[in-house]
Amino acid sequence: MMTQLFNKTIVVDLDGVIIDQKKCKHHCDYERYPENHMELKRMLCPVNVTSIKVIHELRVRGLRITIHTARIEAERAVTERYLESVGCEYDELVMDKPTAILYIDDNGFRFTNWGDVLDFLLKMKILEEKCTVK
Repeated sequence: MMTQLFNKTIVVDLDGVIIDQKKCKHHCDYERYPENHMELKRMLCPVNVTSIKVIHELRVRGLRITIHTARIEAERAVTERYLESVGCEYDELVMDKPTAILYIDDNGFRFTNWGDVLDFLLKMKILEEKCTVK
């Protein structure tokens, strides 16, 4: 059972894939908000709408979505509320991803856009047909 579950799981990074990190840095005036208003700061970050649509489509096709983030466990509730507010469906949220300048992983895929991800999933036969998400 665990192997079957593992084979149907895609792990998606939160900040930079689901949340548009580049726009967040420009979109949010962090200096305006005191440090104890982390939830407000997090909720101001814009979502990558295509991410929400593709993740939904992948779940519809039977894949399990785990969201992985370097945010600390203390931010779990804030993060869950944010994901709910933007309509992001997922099966598991994993906090405390180690912060690093580079992740070397034999199952990794460098995210640049969802079109490339979907093409890769087709090539690897994880998807039988391409999603038509726009």
